[in-house]
Amino acid sequence: GRDSAVVRLASLGGPERWRVPLAPAAMAALDPADDLIVITPDAIAKHSGADGSVRWTIPSAGLPAVARIGDDGDVWTAGAELLPAQGITVSVRRIDGATGSERWLHVETLPPPSVAAVRDLTVDPDGAAYVGGRFGEDVLLKLDPADGALRWRRGFATPGGLVRALTVGDRH
Repeated sequence: GRDSAVVRLASLGGPERWRVPLAPAAMAALDPADDLIVITPDAIAKHSGADGSVRWTIPSAGLPAVARIGDDGDVWTAGAELLPAQGITVSVRRIDGATGSERWLHVETLPPPSVAAVRDLTVDPDGAAYVGGRFGEDVLLKLDPADGALRWRRGFATPGGLVRALTVGDRH
């Protein structure tokens, strides 16, 4: 909402230690180091869990459909964008959680008149990304953890209902 914020308390029911206001449509989650990651349509920021100060901020190319924080603290985002003259661009991005630098960006462009929607993203224990959704057809992608290269792509003949929640091992 318009007055949304993440608030850190000293203890349950204790005094407020810090507050980070959230823009409308923001996503927020804690990383393994107990720092706060905030994603808005304009930026991705990491705030110190100790005092709420900004550790880094980078531009965001719109609000992603899904975002995850890996066990290593890296931030993963996935989304689709309509580019009227070119079709739809599906992008998956891995961001270094310590520095905010982009480790890699995987992009697929679908020609018009394609339909695309990213429905879920999960990361396996080795750091490979699995992205599910509708990219012209219902599909599941596996991306290499080191460079984001496509390891494999599987299409499914179940229009509109394939991938809504991914689980790899015991991870969502």
